[in-house]
Amino acid sequence: MRNDWRKDYVRYRSLFSHLITNYKSRADMKVYLEVMLSLITISVFTAFALRPTILTIAQLLKDIDAKKAILVQMDAKIENLARAQSVYETERTHISLLDTAIPRMSKPDVFARQIEGLVGTHKVAINSFSESKGVIVGAPPSDTTKTEPLPENALGSTFSLAVSIDVDNYQALSSLLMDLEKLRMTQSIEEVKISKGKEKEKQKIVLFLQGSLPYLLPTK
Repeated sequence: MRNDWRKDYVRYRSLFSHLITNYKSRADMKVYLEVMLSLITISVFTAFALRPTILTIAQLLKDIDAKKAILVQMDAKIENLARAQSVYETERTHISLLDTAIPRMSKPDVFARQIEGLVGTHKVAINSFSESKGVIVGAPPSDTTKTEPLPENALGSTFSLAVSIDVDNYQALSSLLMDLEKLRMTQSIEEVKISKGKEKEKQKIVLFLQGSLPYLLPTK
């Protein structure tokens, strides 16, 4: 412990005694000290009173910034949706062609009409035409088979077609094959056979085709 603490004590005691004496004797110092103490008191209480308000304002500013960021993201999504809608409207006709190319259910009647049109166009005779069972309504049977692997949620029905024409007009069969590949309904030709035969004493060329018609399962 310092040995001169008594000297410090006496000195500070005399200093405070002098201040108290001046405070009591001088009105200007009394007013000055009261004003200073009042200002300090007001500042302390103001700080404690404004602290919750300042914290609330800071939180509100933070929330406003977060909502501004969300608003920017929402505007970007709305703009992307509008752009997607515009693209969809522009490509609507092509999308409908996709539904025709790979229907959402088995449509053997549509393919049969297209084959009928090809046969009439190229003037060939149909010897036989058949299609396997396809799901039109409901779930597919458990024993559904696929001749070729198809994407998920897709099935395929098989078909076979045999047509004939006079030997002199064999080029019509080549044209029929090319037009068959151009049909809007997608088909996969898996087997092609050409043979020569005789019908009513006329030489005929017989074209046999076998393939599959992919389609999607009906959506719920």
